[in-house]
Amino acid sequence: MKITGLLFWLNLFPFFCFSQEVLFEENLELPNIIHYEPLKNLQRKNQSLNLPFFDDFFQYEFNLKSNLWEEDENLLVGFGIGKNPPNRGVAIIDGAKKNGQGYFETPAQGTKERLLSQSINLSNFNPSDSIYFSFAFMHGGFGDKAEINDTLKLYFIDNNQISNLVWFRVGGDTMTAFKKVILPVTDPKYLHGQFQFYFETYGNLNGLFDQWLLDYIFLNQNRNANDTLFTDLSFSDKRFSIFDSLTSVPLKQFQSKNWMSQDFIEVTNLSANNEGRNLIWSISEVKNSTILNPPLVQNQFFAFFPPYTNYPIPSFADQSNVIEDFSRLRVQFSLNLNASDPQVNNDTLNLFFPIDSVWAYDDGEPQTGYGLRTAKTFLQKFYSHNQDSLKAVMINFVPNIDIPNGKGFRLVILSHLHRDSVLYSKFYNLTHYQSLDSFNYFLLDSILPLPEIYYIGITQPDNKPIGVGFDFSYNNNRNVFWDSSSVFVPSRLNGTLMIRPVMGSKPELAVSKKTTQINKISLFPNPFHQFLFLETTENIDKLELYDCLGNFVQAIKLDKIINLEEIPSGLYFIKIKSEEQIWIKKIIKLP
Repeated sequence: MKITGLLFWLNLFPFFCFSQEVLFEENLELPNIIHYEPLKNLQRKNQSLNLPFFDDFFQYEFNLKSNLWEEDENLLVGFGIGKNPPNRGVAIIDGAKKNGQGYFETPAQGTKERLLSQSINLSNFNPSDSIYFSFAFMHGGFGDKAEINDTLKLYFIDNNQISNLVWFRVGGDTMTAFKKVILPVTDPKYLHGQFQFYFETYGNLNGLFDQWLLDYIFLNQNRNANDTLFTDLSFSDKRFSIFDSLTSVPLKQFQSKNWMSQDFIEVTNLSANNEGRNLIWSISEVKNSTILNPPLVQNQFFAFFPPYTNYPIPSFADQSNVIEDFSRLRVQFSLNLNASDPQVNNDTLNLFFPIDSVWAYDDGEPQTGYGLRTAKTFLQKFYSHNQDSLKAVMINFVPNIDIPNGKGFRLVILSHLHRDSVLYSKFYNLTHYQSLDSFNYFLLDSILPLPEIYYIGITQPDNKPIGVGFDFSYNNNRNVFWDSSSVFVPSRLNGTLMIRPVMGSKPELAVSKKTTQINKISLFPNPFHQFLFLETTENIDKLELYDCLGNFVQAIKLDKIINLEEIPSGLYFIKIKSEEQIWIKKIIKLP
């Protein structure tokens, strides 16, 4: 989701030690004023859309790409940033590019993003057809709220391609819920074959600041000024997990306990009345992008749903029948179709939960960046229910005007909340990628055996908050700690750091139950991009690489981590020699 920019000082708390723990804050220096170019030379498609026009941003993943809108790669859809939106997913307009970086490196205020519809054919209508345009909005949510000098504006484009301001709203207040707006589209100058509308904002252009959220945009005929309630049942973007609050679990850890926990799915009802529906839910295994049938679990119940009601989903319980060579689980919720429900595209929700080699508390979408106002350390706590090892750490970083690309930091791994319990410490450099949901991948020097409890974090080189991705969708502050005067104290910020351990042991995939053969040598991942990891109980003497025709390519340095970055992509064979035996392993190098 598009990240928020406002960094909240912990002034809510009277203790000085907590004032060092911050989220990205807005730069209040006097800015340059940047004005967006006016609309001109619109590139319209050959065929206009027809009524009704509707978008609730439910079916998007991250980027706002649809045949309903003119494409703008920097407009994103967010989940979990709005406070009680009409349903799951909102469009976000702010001052950041798609990777969360501001449009300018010096303080700037103005307009840079615009949510512009495709052309809509209104030429066959007249004012008596009672066409109305409605939407829901809020600023801030769980992100950065707009200030008193920030605005959200709505324009209608008439038959002379002139943009007409028809509605605007200023910030500065505190919004705790979405507000609904409905406007008539009865002026004849709008009733033409290429009608368009757009939202634009005025605010800070240096990052994820002054955020306006839009949802449930609806344009249709035969409406009235009070037509803001709809017989539409859908799902909210309240976080749901089947893994005891985690979003990803390594397979070896998945096998260590029953993770299938009870959670709650929130059904939203936008009408004024209780609506009766069957809620059907299932959990299925996914292998190589294929949904395996039949589902592991499938059930349904009938209920009358008032607005915003939590309904408990029974524990998925027995996971003993889960096969061991899949990559993730899909949880699907469906509301059975109803003739009175005009929007059937938001009646099915699919959620995916990886089971591979990664631990994750976060949902992959940062709302802001976290750091300290001091050159000290912050950590996140993890658990190893089965004896395991660590090969890498994934960290999401949010761009900020004060943090240059390539900035250095120290990655630290501790066994206890003491400075003298260091398991690993090394200096790395961060990279700001082109997408806000991207992670840096930091490979450890060697596979690191893990204790039952361990802590992974960062030591900042200076007093500028480094901007680790921070996810508000799950309050994990009981497992987040920071160094206050040489004592690690729990975080007071509600959310979780986007730090993910990558386990070093290959998942112990079951072989056929009819055999007790043990594979003594493992090379993984396979296929791979650069590195292969070697695990074996044998005393290996030599490794040799051959191409797909059997030609010798090179000798390989005997190590647990094999770097094959220099070879072209393709099919290869590795010959593994011990004193008494030879093994041949097929590997595939990806581009």
